[in-house]
Amino acid sequence: MIDTVQMKLIATFPLEGLPVLGLAPSGHVAYAVVPGANQVLDLDKIDLSTGQIAAHAQIPGLNTSGIYSNPAVSPDGGTIYFSNNNTLYTFDAKTLALTNTVPGINLVNLTVTPDGDYVYGATPQCVCTTQYGSQIISVSSLQVVGTIPSAFQPGPALFLGIPKT
Repeated sequence: MIDTVQMKLIATFPLEGLPVLGLAPSGHVAYAVVPGANQVLDLDKIDLSTGQIAAHAQIPGLNTSGIYSNPAVSPDGGTIYFSNNNTLYTFDAKTLALTNTVPGINLVNLTVTPDGDYVYGATPQCVCTTQYGSQIISVSSLQVVGTIPSAFQPGPALFLGIPKT
């Protein structure tokens, strides 16, 4: 863990495998997706004050594609978004309970907009297409409402500026 104000390393935590991480807005909790045995993906809630796993859940289905996203957390800290095997999942951030499953959305590099209204994600490289882009998903409907085409697979969206008050 790095203190970004002082740019100093303040803690290290050993984690199993090579997880992809999502940070809660509070900065006290992180969520990790960790590949497990038999192609199973696990979602772990990590208490950053101790480095301990505070909660654990298995993500439904098998990771047969080998392509899955990072967990992205809503600005209010209540919802986790995750994509795997052409399906978008939402989880309750406190309990890690699965709250929604939406087939037909296969994305990587997820980011939630600062207002919490949209999730942006990149279309992964696929043998079926060479078309890349960022998909824009409405949080209220969990449907794709727009696409930003790209010549390459986009990284996570970065939103800059001062939030509305």
